[in-house]
Amino acid sequence: MPAFSRTLTSLSLDIPTNLIGKNRPTISDSDVPASHILLLTSKIRTMHESAKGKGIKLKFVLVDGFLLYVDREVVNKLDVRFLMKASFETLRRRREDRSGYVTDAGFWKDPPNYFAEIVYPAYLTFNRSALDTLEKAETHDRIEGLIGLDSEELDIASMVEAAVDRIVEHVENTVVDGGSEITA
Repeated sequence: MPAFSRTLTSLSLDIPTNLIGKNRPTISDSDVPASHILLLTSKIRTMHESAKGKGIKLKFVLVDGFLLYVDREVVNKLDVRFLMKASFETLRRRREDRSGYVTDAGFWKDPPNYFAEIVYPAYLTFNRSALDTLEKAETHDRIEGLIGLDSEELDIASMVEAAVDRIVEHVENTVVDGGSEITA
C-alpha cells in the first residue's frame, strides 16, 4: 500500500481533472434522479463559492475500494471516511450480477464460489478494524471519524446525499471556518 499512499499524496498536490478508474459499476440515471443531482450539485457549488470567496482553493479526491482501511498511512490521508455496508447475501448478489471485471491483464470472471470462499472472508479480514469501529466494538485499532452507510437501509440516492452532506459539513467546519487549503 505504500505506492497507493504516495499516489494519494501526489493527487492532493497536482490533481488531474476527471480522473476516473476503469473498473466501476454502472449506475443508471434512474438510480439518482436528476432533481436530486441538481440539489446536491447546488450544495457543493455553494460550499465551493464560500471557500473561493475566502481565497481558499478546494481539491477533492474521491477514493473507492474495499481495502481503503487496511493501511493506517492511507487512512490518515483520508479527511472524510465512509464505509458502505451490506449483508453477505446482498454483496454476493451484487458480485454475481456483474459479468466480470476489467483488469490490466484483460477480463476476469469469478469462478464458482469465489465470492463466498475467497472474496468475502478477505473482506472481513481486511476490514476488521473498520467493521469493529462501526459496530462500536472495543478495539485498539479504531478508525476515527468513520461513517457507516448501510445499503440495506438506504438507497443509492440517500447514500450519495449523506456523503455529500458530510463532505460539505467537513469542509465548512474545517476549511471555510478554519481557514486553510485542504484536500477533502
